[in-house]
Amino acid sequence: HHQMGDTIRSYSWYPHMNSSDPSTCALLCASRDQPIHLIDAYTSAIRASYRPYNGMDEMESPTVVTFSPDGGRIFAAGFRTDRTLHVFRTELPGRESDVLRLGKTRRSKD
Repeated sequence: HHQMGDTIRSYSWYPHMNSSDPSTCALLCASRDQPIHLIDAYTSAIRASYRPYNGMDEMESPTVVTFSPDGGRIFAAGFRTDRTLHVFRTELPGRESDVLRLGKTRRSKD
């Protein structure tokens, strides 16, 4: 079994999941103080991890995570310190992501 830090905040099934093809049976999970994990739906093993880093070069967990419709990208948002959207390539685990800055809101401090 995988080690999850806290309650799962967000999850997303792989959009092309087909139960007759185990390689497609996976979901993303985001938990507090943990990287985003790609979890095998059958074994619960961690297949890959994606690590969003904030402006202070600290790994920060998102509150929302989802796949793009084609499954090729992972979108992560809802960070505590930055109004950003991290876009990971599914086939490239690690910390490499495109970081898009989101616009200001009336509640935002930046």
